[in-house]
Formats: sequence, C-alpha cells, structure tokens
Amino acid sequence: MKKIALKVFLASLASSSIVAIIIVSGMLYSFSSINEYSTTTIHDTLLQDYDNLIESEIDTAYSILEFYYAQYKNNLMTNTEAQKAAADLIRELRYGAEGYYWIDTSKADNIVLLGSATEGTNRMDLQDATGKYIMKAIIGAALDGTGFSDYLFPKEGGEEALPKRSFSKHFEPWDWVIGTGNYIDDINVVVNEKKSIIQSMVQRALYFMFVLFTISLLTTAIISYLFGRTIAKPIVSVSAILKDLAEGEADLRNRLPVLTKDEVGQLSGNFNNFLGKLASIIQSINESMRKTIEIKERMTNGTHETLSALHEITANTNSMNSQLQNLDGQIDTVDKASASIEKSIQSVDTGIESQASAVEQTTASVNQMVASLKNVSNITEKKAQTTKDLVSVFETGKDNMNDTRSIISRINDSIGSINEMINMINSVASQTNLLAMNAAIEAAHAGEAGRGFAVVAAEIRKLAETSSKNAKDIATNINNILSLINEADTSSDKTLKTIEHISQEIIETSHSFEEILSNTHELFIGGEQILSAMTSLTQISVQVKDNSRVVKEDSLRMNKSISRVTTISDEVVSGMNEIAVGSHEITESMASIDQQMQTLSEITNVLQKEVAKFKV
Repeated sequence: MKKIALKVFLASLASSSIVAIIIVSGMLYSFSSINEYSTTTIHDTLLQDYDNLIESEIDTAYSILEFYYAQYKNNLMTNTEAQKAAADLIRELRYGAEGYYWIDTSKADNIVLLGSATEGTNRMDLQDATGKYIMKAIIGAALDGTGFSDYLFPKEGGEEALPKRSFSKHFEPWDWVIGTGNYIDDINVVVNEKKSIIQSMVQRALYFMFVLFTISLLTTAIISYLFGRTIAKPIVSVSAILKDLAEGEADLRNRLPVLTKDEVGQLSGNFNNFLGKLASIIQSINESMRKTIEIKERMTNGTHETLSALHEITANTNSMNSQLQNLDGQIDTVDKASASIEKSIQSVDTGIESQASAVEQTTASVNQMVASLKNVSNITEKKAQTTKDLVSVFETGKDNMNDTRSIISRINDSIGSINEMINMINSVASQTNLLAMNAAIEAAHAGEAGRGFAVVAAEIRKLAETSSKNAKDIATNINNILSLINEADTSSDKTLKTIEHISQEIIETSHSFEEILSNTHELFIGGEQILSAMTSLTQISVQVKDNSRVVKEDSLRMNKSISRVTTISDEVVSGMNEIAVGSHEITESMASIDQQMQTLSEITNVLQKEVAKFKV
C-alpha cells in the first residue's frame, strides 16, 4: 500500500511541479518579452514624435521660403532682396528650447547658421566623430526626398559627440537646402527611465510568483498524499484477492468483492465478468477439444485412404503413359503408311496422265486410220465397178474382134488405171499394216484393257498382208495381160483365148476388189470398235484419276487426323505428367498432413491436461 501511495504522491507532485515550472517559465518569458516590447515601443514612439516635430518645423520654414519666392515672382521684391529677407527671418526663427535652422546650397555653401562665422563658408568636408561627412548626408537626404539623416555632433560648449538626428528639404528655385535637428540622447534617457520602471515591476511580479509557487507546491504535496492513500487502499485489496486467486487451484468460481462504485469497483466487477466468460471459454474449449479429437481421427483415416488412392492413381498414370507411348508408335507407323500411300497415289496419277496421253495419241491415230480405211473403201468400191465394166467390155469384145486394136488400147488404158489402183492398194495395205502395228503396241501398253484391241489389230494386220499379197498377184496378172496384148498384135489367133483369160482374170480381180472392199469394211468396223474402246478407256482413265484424287484427298484428311491425334496424344501425355506431378505433391502434402495430425494429437493431449486444471 505504501508503494502505491508513494507512487501516486510522487506522480501528483511531479505533475504539479512540472505544470508550475511551465507556467512560471511562460510568465518569465512573457515578462521579458513585454519588457523588451515596451522599451522598443517607447523608443520608437518618442523617435517618431521627434521626427514628426522636426519635419513639421521644416515645413514651416519651407513655407517662409515659398512666401518670399512668391514676392520675387510677383515683382514685389528682387531675387536678392527676397533671399536676404528669407535668410534673416529664418536665422532668427526658433522652436522649443534649443531648436534652430540652417540653410546651405546644394554645394554645401552655408547661408544661415545662427549668424556665426560659418556663414559664407563651404561645409562639404565637415565630418563627425566616426568620419561620416555630415553635409553630404544632409544634402543627399534632401535631394533624394528621404529628408532624415543621423550623425554624431557635440553640443555647443561641449566636446563629447552625441547622437543627433536632422531633417532637410531642398528648395529647388534657389537651390537651397534648409534643415534642422536635435540631439536624441534625451530620448535614450527617457527610454532608460521607462525600462527601469518596467524591470522593477517585473521583479516584484517574480517575487510574488515564487511565493505563490511555493505555497501551491506545498498544498499539492498534501493533497497528493491524501489522494494517494485513498486510491491505493482499494487497489491493494484487489491485488490481495487476485494473488490468492492466482496462487490457488485456478478455481474460476471465485469472485472479487465490489467494495466501491468508482473505477476500482468497476475493475472488480469487470474482472468478475471476465472470470465468468473465461469459465465459459474453458467449457467451450473442452467441447471443442472433444470434437477436434473426433475430427482428427476421421482426418487420419481419410489421409490413409487418400494416400492409398494416390498410389493407385500413380500406378494407373504410369500404365496410361506406357499405353500412350505405344499409341505414339502406332501413330508413327500409320503416318509412314499414309506417306507411302500418298507417294503411290502420285505415281498412279503420273501413270494415268501418261496413259491418258497415250490413249489420246492412239485415238488420233485410229481416227486417221478409220478415215484412210473409209477412203480406201470408196476407191475400192469404185474400182470394183470399173472391173465389172471391163468384164462387160471383154464380153462385147468376143463378138466384135474387128475392133480389137481399139479394145487393146482401152485395155492398156484400163491396165494403167489398174496399176494405179494396185499402187493405191499397196499403199493402203502398207499404211494399214503400220497402223495395226501401232495399235498393237498401244494395246500392249494399255495392258488388260487393250487385250481385245490387240486381237482386232492383229486381224487388221492379217487383212493388210492379204490385201498386199492380192495386189501383188493382180500386178503379176496385169503384167501377163500386157504381154498377151503385145502378142495379140502378132497373133490374132490367140486373141480370143487371151481375151477369155483376161476376162477370167478381170473376174478374179473383181472378186479380189470385192474381198478388199469386204476386208476394208471390216477394218472400218474394227477401227470404230477401237475408237469405242479408246473412248471407254479414256472414261475409265478419267474415273481412275477422279478416284485417285478422292483417295489423295482422303489421304490428306487422314494425315491431318493423324496430326490431330498426335497433338492430342502429346497433350494427354503432358496432362498425365502433370497429374503424376500433382499426385506426387498431394502424396507429400498428405504425408505432411499426417505428421501435422500427429503433432495436433500431441498438442491436443497437452491442451486437455492444461484445461483440466481449471475448475468451472
């Protein structure tokens, strides 16, 4: 109790002392400021009054100058008379006890100075005790309009240089500087007297404050001592009860007595409320601990199950990674096969284009061959009719031998035509044979599709060879006929036999022409069949080319699909790797959680033991 009371006493005494010291210091500072301010104010006021006085006096003297200058301007006086009258009047003019005026030109030539010997002299080099040129300062102040100047100058009959303040004004018409001044040491004397009075008042105020401070300090000490005892007594009682509560068995059912209604009583009541809430908190902690233990056990079981599931996920992930690697291998194989298919399709396209070109050339050749066969057929038909006409002629010749020479001549002409026809037949047979060979070659190139056309080409070739052979036979017969005709000139007996023989040969020739016509017709039909086969082959080539294009497009789509599958596979592998990493991190986290659950279990056991110490 004594310690608390002493602390309260010392705290109250220290606070009061500090406040008193602050107040005294503030008042001392205020007194000092007031003293300084008052002294400065008095000095400034007196100086301002003095300035106003001498400025007013100069204005009065200046008006005298203006008056006499006006007399001169009004021709009432000469300039010299006006200046002399003005100077005499100002020389005699006084104000106050010692106030007088002086007049100098702007060049410091003195005109008025109490009628002394200085008048008429130049004072520009006049200096005060500090070396300041007095007239230069006075004239300069008048010329620039400021008027006031300060300097040191001894009083009349004295030697000590005292401070003096003057005011001067320039009268421009006569270039005069009129001035006056006075010693300001009287102002300092008055200020010092006022300052002594103020300092005496401040000392008396300080003495009174010291006495008041001592009385206040003693009164504060007594009050603080009594107030400390009043405050300390209930606090000591509360401290004793709290000590008993703290050193006992932590029985939260104990309560502090509420002895007063002040802050100490409120402290006891609030502490009782705190004990009640603390008891409720301890009960809540017990209930929470029970639930925490149950949750901890469930979390421990869940952690173990989660770890087992994570191990299974890791195993499944590894298996899926292996399967994805196999899938990548299969995708590579399909990709290579697709590339091979694409190359094969390109080769097929090239072959089809070559075949289409060959078919086009063959078609053109067959068209030419058909046209030639048609021409040969027309010629053969015409020649066959001619041969029939020859038969009729020879039949007529049998009855009219007299006209033999004429008939022989026509026969020669006919034989010439026949030779031309034979040459034509040989040419057609040769061309047909060449076309048949070309057709056979192209049929061989066409493969299976050209097999039937090859058979037709072979037949055409046989017909061409037969036609060539018959043409040779005809040529031989014609040569024989010519020989017979030549012999007919010498042997008319043989004419009839020869004519009969010629008739027979002509008939055979007619048969040969008919056979050639028939063969040519067959060749024409075969050519049309070849053209039809060529047209079909062209259509098949176009269909194969279209199908090849479709297959190529399907191959390209398949390649794109394979690329997408590869991309998806890579994404799946990346995802599986992330799942594996995540599973590993989750496994580590669950292991950490398991360790933390064990730590939580230990902490919970300790907390249960500590909470059990409280009695609620």
